[in-house]
Amino acid sequence: MINASTANQLLANAELNVTLDEHSLSRLLDATTPSLFVDALRKAAKDPGAKIWLTNLLDKVRSSTRRSSQKTVPSVVQQERPAPTHVSAPAAAPVNNTAASVAEKPANEREFKGHKVYGAKSALYVGVDETRSGTPTLRIEGAMATSPRHFNWDNKIGIQLTEQELPHVACVLFGWTPQCEYKNHGAAKNKGFKLVIQTKSGKTGLFVNIMEADKPLCAIPVGPVDLYYLRNLALGQLLKKEPSLDSTSIISSLKCLAGMMPNN
Repeated sequence: MINASTANQLLANAELNVTLDEHSLSRLLDATTPSLFVDALRKAAKDPGAKIWLTNLLDKVRSSTRRSSQKTVPSVVQQERPAPTHVSAPAAAPVNNTAASVAEKPANEREFKGHKVYGAKSALYVGVDETRSGTPTLRIEGAMATSPRHFNWDNKIGIQLTEQELPHVACVLFGWTPQCEYKNHGAAKNKGFKLVIQTKSGKTGLFVNIMEADKPLCAIPVGPVDLYYLRNLALGQLLKKEPSLDSTSIISSLKCLAGMMPNN
């Protein structure tokens, strides 16, 4: 289906610093649906969601390698992901060198799914993500503009929502809670974000601030249509986390939560 040379070229095109040999490629293909893996490789250079999915797969492979008691093989090199353009994920610290080994096939495949919002000075990306324990959540990223419609995603600010933050964020996205703010994200505990519902010229939207120490504040206004897509991303991840519930139940639970939250 695909050889290591072609896979490495596609990984390089996507700016993923990973080198595979035929054996490690075979182990990766065993860890997922081969056609999905190949499709993600081919799309990763232009599809940030595909790139996120690949990076997370490599991270899972690396983690399973560490857990494996059978043998030790070199780990996959993983770097910070440049942010998407329609369609996050947590950045992982680089590790050394080549190859990968897989203990077992993941139960669930990752989606290439997210939404991007452009402001005049900053851009916002919100995408589906998973915590290290496999819990569905969202990742938010902000990047400053370098010129009209061009943004410095290499120097982005990325934050993965915790299990406690996602429902609160969802309440704001639905307009049931006027705002939320969380700090102390990141290894240095120097990142944070704030969401505020605003009404301007008779239209209700959202204003997002994403901040990190020693970086410019990313401030992005989100209009009603973009807010619709962000709301659906949050609801979708909550449904994945609670597969025994339907959307009506999740929405009812969120309304109850909103009534208990501060600033309501």
